[in-house]
Amino acid sequence: MAEHVLIKRSRVPIIILRPSMIAGAFEEPQPGWTEYMGFANGIFVLFGSGQLKDIPGNTTNLGDLIPIDFVVN
Repeated sequence: MAEHVLIKRSRVPIIILRPSMIAGAFEEPQPGWTEYMGFANGIFVLFGSGQLKDIPGNTTNLGDLIPIDFVVN
């Protein structure tokens, strides 16, 4: 309900974003920054450290991730 009120009464364009997973920062405050080591960030750390070589799956599937600084900005 709050989203509908915002859209109707806003004098500036509004985008309502509901990402599935929020990942570490793209640029701000520094690339990869995060305070939360959730599923996606844990996978990135394992890849970066060489502990995880691959994840079996369908190469045509897409991941629904968005960097935290994109969400905040």
